[in-house]
Amino acid sequence: KVRNKNLAAFLSVVIVTVTIIGPGVLLIDQASREATEAVRRLQAFFGSAGWESTLNAHPRLGQLLSWLEMNFDLGDNLKSLAAAISSTAPKVIAASVQSIVLLFIMLFTLFYFFRDGRRMVASFIRFVPLPKAEVDLLVTGIAETVHATIYGRFAVASVQGALGGLMFWILSLNAPILWGTGMMLLSLVPILGAFL
Repeated sequence: KVRNKNLAAFLSVVIVTVTIIGPGVLLIDQASREATEAVRRLQAFFGSAGWESTLNAHPRLGQLLSWLEMNFDLGDNLKSLAAAISSTAPKVIAASVQSIVLLFIMLFTLFYFFRDGRRMVASFIRFVPLPKAEVDLLVTGIAETVHATIYGRFAVASVQGALGGLMFWILSLNAPILWGTGMMLLSLVPILGAFL
């Protein structure tokens, strides 16, 4: 146990950064690379003659793509999608800078919550107009409910995303990390998330 509160709070922030934020950044980076590669492969597939043999092998897929080709110009749409992705790069960089600033603010705030959290909660509890026994019961109930809800949702979402990504990898489908991450994020959405 670290006796110095500042050092203990700093070490806690470092642990949070290393265990949660670091892997999260790597996961987002890999998922964005896979998305870019998927768009490039799709564009190359429609630019080559390989898609015609696929249409011949799968007649129903051919009917669907024929209808899409008649109603939408897939080649131009894919080119415009690639152009849109490249044109949004400066916006993504600007958003990344903003995200980094917000991340530093979050870590700075987290340091003080780790260091002075108990004192802050005690200050808030003094303003609650209830007897101490009832306040303690209320705080304990709220803390247990919040912990169970947050940990449960993130644990289930992580398992669903990991299993989905693993399934994509086992089946040798493209971009397993992208799809696993998407499954994880969608499973956090209430009601329809896991279904999507």
